[in-house]
Amino acid sequence: MEPFQEAYADVLMGPGGFEGTFQWPYLDTHKPPLVTVGTGCQIGRDEAVTIAWTVNNLPATPDQVLTNYDRVQHMVGGMIATAYRYPGCLILASGEDRRLLDSRIEDATEFLRGLFPGFDTFPDPAKTGMLEMPFTLGKARFRTTYPSFRVAVLDRDWKSAAIQSVRNRNDPAYVRRNQWTVMMFEKAALEEPLT
Repeated sequence: MEPFQEAYADVLMGPGGFEGTFQWPYLDTHKPPLVTVGTGCQIGRDEAVTIAWTVNNLPATPDQVLTNYDRVQHMVGGMIATAYRYPGCLILASGEDRRLLDSRIEDATEFLRGLFPGFDTFPDPAKTGMLEMPFTLGKARFRTTYPSFRVAVLDRDWKSAAIQSVRNRNDPAYVRRNQWTVMMFEKAALEEPLT
């Protein structure tokens, strides 16, 4: 991974990071709740069977994966992640949590490259901050609901991008994330002032 991608992974999973890292499937706070695992990686039923899991310290069979996935999917959403851990639940095999996160970061990077010509020439803090947008919002919502942010980025106006990057203003869970994202674009503005 590139340095800006590693920086984003660190802010997600490092000490005090934005996302906890959980080795078992849980439901997030999305409406409706989505099955999530590792460091905030949402997974569908089809993907679940492609992931290396264990059950009781043995490799999980596809039937075990689907049975456990369905069990979690039908639980109440938005509880603390440890509430979804039960005897015999799926546990990610060693290294799978980071593999999943890296694949999500790579996917978000490719998505951003497609939306923003010149993405690879942006200052690293801007690229790092930009990863936060599709990761937390999802690609479809990001693409359709942040036109002023996209204009600011296309203009390489990092100060405006900082202002326009604020998401879910009324959600306390986003306060730290918004502060961090704004800081990334402010750093980018220092590295590459608007001319």
